[in-house]
Amino acid sequence: MQKSIRAYSGSVNRPFSVDQLPEIGRRIDQFLAIPDFCNSHATYITTYIMTIFRDIRILFVNGVIVLLIFLVLVEAVTWGVASEAKWNFVKDSGGVLPYLGLLVRNTILPELVTIFVLALLINRIHRWVDPTFDSLTWKSLLLYQLSFLPALLTAFLIFIPFTQSIRYLLVEFPIYSFNSYWHKYIIDSYSLALYFKYLLPVMLIGYSALNISLMNRTLRNHSVV
Repeated sequence: MQKSIRAYSGSVNRPFSVDQLPEIGRRIDQFLAIPDFCNSHATYITTYIMTIFRDIRILFVNGVIVLLIFLVLVEAVTWGVASEAKWNFVKDSGGVLPYLGLLVRNTILPELVTIFVLALLINRIHRWVDPTFDSLTWKSLLLYQLSFLPALLTAFLIFIPFTQSIRYLLVEFPIYSFNSYWHKYIIDSYSLALYFKYLLPVMLIGYSALNISLMNRTLRNHSVV
């Protein structure tokens, strides 16, 4: 014999029977599982974001190391090839310390912005390509490297306004002029001469940071296995 009662639901009286208890229990279990579902997804999102930040940080640090090595080599070559002209430039700058300060303001600090933009681009393309490190072959490795070439060839168009803006703030301090900033540091920067001046360092820094990170990631995956 089926027992039934009347339960109020909204503004309509609907019949309720004990046969519906299992279904109600299932719905209650689903409702109670919502916090666990949200927590698991929140954990996944947090882990994903932290992984992105970690990969970008590794690429950025590797890029900074390559940049410093590149600058040391350039300084060594210029001092070796044209030491007299270099020394005259140092004296015109006010001495060794002012020259080093100019090197930091005009080159090192602005190019950190360049490296950061390169790290963002490389990380984004890596996640699109997403290679399988356990089955890398010479062919797949070559295709993986070539997939970054278009981004590195066009990265100049993206990072140059940010790099030049930081350079303007550091070099022209404390006298700023919007006209000088816009024409000298932005408009005139989009030139073939400056593009080819950046091309070799961008390729060197970009591919060096990429392959150092790739090597570390591969070794880390093999150590886990």
